[in-house]
Amino acid sequence: MVDIWAPLSGTDWMTFLILAAGIALLTIIGVILLVLTPEEPPDTTAEARERLIAKDRRTADLHRRRLDADAGRADRITRDLT
Repeated sequence: MVDIWAPLSGTDWMTFLILAAGIALLTIIGVILLVLTPEEPPDTTAEARERLIAKDRRTADLHRRRLDADAGRADRITRDLT
């Protein structure tokens, strides 16, 4: 029979064990971070939600005004379609 571990000398074993320990440690740290990380972002308050909704409405209004301007139905008073 051929021993597949025969080519490894004593210093190679130590290197192999250090690499294996490092990989195991990084795996454990990764699993712990995955468990401790919250799934939702921390900024989910009602105020932040209202700010996002207001921003989306302003953006929708701007797009609507631009489409109206392209179609020739623009309001002559508003000039800020940029």
